[in-house]
Amino acid sequence: MPEVGPRSHGSFSQRVAVVVGGGSGIGRAVAKGLARQGANIVVADFDAPRMNRTVEDVLRLGTSEAAIALSADVRNDASVRSLARDSIKSMGQVDVVINAAGVLLQGKLEKISTSDWAWMLETNLLGAVRTSMAFLPHMSERGSGHIVNVVSYGGLVPSDTVSVPY
Repeated sequence: MPEVGPRSHGSFSQRVAVVVGGGSGIGRAVAKGLARQGANIVVADFDAPRMNRTVEDVLRLGTSEAAIALSADVRNDASVRSLARDSIKSMGQVDVVINAAGVLLQGKLEKISTSDWAWMLETNLLGAVRTSMAFLPHMSERGSGHIVNVVSYGGLVPSDTVSVPY
């Protein structure tokens, strides 16, 4: 059952946002920003302590009606399907999905293994694909919804040679 707090009348009031990768970094900042605008938040991450900390921070703001944590591994189809199912069941609907889960692969190109490349692509690229596909049927059925895929500017303009793989 979602935890209830004071209601906001912000631009996202009565909306539900699922923030994948919401335990830290950009995802955490987005979760808090949407909460400040009144959104109910599902924080999804593989790291339970970080995810729970984000939920506590969101609830402490007092601008959301509800915030919950749901564990998810974007590299796993079943985990992402469970995230979609449990988000909808817990919150009643999902209006916005933010795909902010990401990992950083650095090193000299000749030293990076194919398994390291697979790890990064499974998380950064296919994770967003899995999540989008899992929530798309719900949004299509409702005739409403938004999916936002977060990418890092650092991947476009590497600052040094070891960040080229990213």
